[in-house]
Amino acid sequence: QQQGMGRAEIAERVTQMLALVRLEGLARRKPHQLSGGQRQRVALARVLADDADIVCLDEPTNHLDVEGVQWLADHLLKRNLAVVVVTHDRWFLDEVCTETWEVHDGTVEPFEGGYAAYVLQRVERDRMAQVLHRPGHAGSDMPVRTRRNDRGGDVLRLPARTVRCDDEPAGDVVG
Repeated sequence: QQQGMGRAEIAERVTQMLALVRLEGLARRKPHQLSGGQRQRVALARVLADDADIVCLDEPTNHLDVEGVQWLADHLLKRNLAVVVVTHDRWFLDEVCTETWEVHDGTVEPFEGGYAAYVLQRVERDRMAQVLHRPGHAGSDMPVRTRRNDRGGDVLRLPARTVRCDDEPAGDVVG
């Protein structure tokens, strides 16, 4: 029995979690009898059933309809827990994230806010890196090392941080 719970408590918890993910009445179905979205909701219910302090979600909005994505965002915002999410869903990142990390070339770069804030901050970091690297600029005598990354962009190594300079944000975005 999970977490010292009896059968009746477990059955009640399963019923509650299925209701939470809007799958009431499907407790007796086998996984192959569920749609992709329903299977995704069952997986989310299993994760969210625990009273964890931190939840890690990998592409949680895949196979969810618009209402399911909205429900998940609302649910996560209501709970008092830390969430690490890897997703390409820009709306979801904007809705639930207070910090975004770009992971590339063995480097993690933090940005405040969701995806839209990340894009704006990336543009500003790139602009500042170009200004600092411009010959004749007051900061151009700073110890700056440049190398090419595997995507063809320059990576400027400034003291205490890394700034990438290329046109498109690259790598995975983690919120």
